[in-house]
Amino acid sequence: GAGPVRIHAPPPVYRPVDVATYRTLLSFYRYDRRPAHARGLQVVETADWRRERLWIDGVAGDSILVYLYLPRRAAPPFQTLVYVPSSAAFFFEQVWRSAEHGLGPHIKAGRAVLAVVLKGMLERPRPPGFEPPPSASVGFRDLMVRHATELRRGIDYLETRNDIDRLRLAYVGVSLGAGSRLP
Repeated sequence: GAGPVRIHAPPPVYRPVDVATYRTLLSFYRYDRRPAHARGLQVVETADWRRERLWIDGVAGDSILVYLYLPRRAAPPFQTLVYVPSSAAFFFEQVWRSAEHGLGPHIKAGRAVLAVVLKGMLERPRPPGFEPPPSASVGFRDLMVRHATELRRGIDYLETRNDIDRLRLAYVGVSLGAGSRLP
């Protein structure tokens, strides 16, 4: 937010790709679905919600940290907001704090919230010496695919729960989570 705004730069022009190219791009997002194997459950109870913190299996032999908020003032199955925070989660704010600050009123109103901690965020840091790949590189593409797949693994976990309405999910992205991507 402290960087210069280039007001004279022309906006990007995006053109749709042909069907074959689209299918090729889509193929990067394929993964073998398998059980989430939820484990390490830690629960925090408040007057307004129950926050579950747990780990599920990732696609690269790793584990993905997820937070699930269940409202106190509604009955299951819950409509669920799938939340991706701003870039602050990569640098100085834990995902649970961001979720509670930004979506607390929605949880109080009766919606569940799923927040997946993506690789590189504070609670799942990169190894020392990690250098973000250039945005036009294959490495950057692979990182974006990984983040999307981690989010999908979180949704896979939701599908195993009887207290979640699997047909009523909504995506909530803030800043980076809304589309602008940093590694």
